[in-house]
Amino acid sequence: MPYGLKRGKMTTTSEAIHMAEATPRDLHEYLTTFIKQAVATYLAQEQIAFDIEQLPIDLRFSAQASFGDYSMPVMPWGSKNKLARKPLLIAEALAAILRDMQIPAMQEITVTAPGFLNFRLNPPRHWTRDYRARPGCRGRFRAE
Repeated sequence: MPYGLKRGKMTTTSEAIHMAEATPRDLHEYLTTFIKQAVATYLAQEQIAFDIEQLPIDLRFSAQASFGDYSMPVMPWGSKNKLARKPLLIAEALAAILRDMQIPAMQEITVTAPGFLNFRLNPPRHWTRDYRARPGCRGRFRAE
């Protein structure tokens, strides 16, 4: 099974191995796994009968460094033909669920209006920040 998944859960050991050699695609799949688990929890808590696969997971690199490494809009989920909830409330609930998961690779999960989930990752231990990457940017990670 990919990413050390065992009955829908990721083990800390497998996570450390995969994070050490992660590529953007790996990180996308890694985050998507946790997001889907959080969505399933949210739907159960809210007693909403809806197919998770019908909710687009549009995870992408953040437009602004201050938002984190990855962002995901949940605005499309708020429509009446989907979850019929305010996107900001959906994002806040998902952020709380994701924080409760205590994902070791996750440094911070924030929410911004009108309904974005923002993810800041902990860098793998063998990476350092290269502030020379671009003047004025927060730096990019490079392998030592």
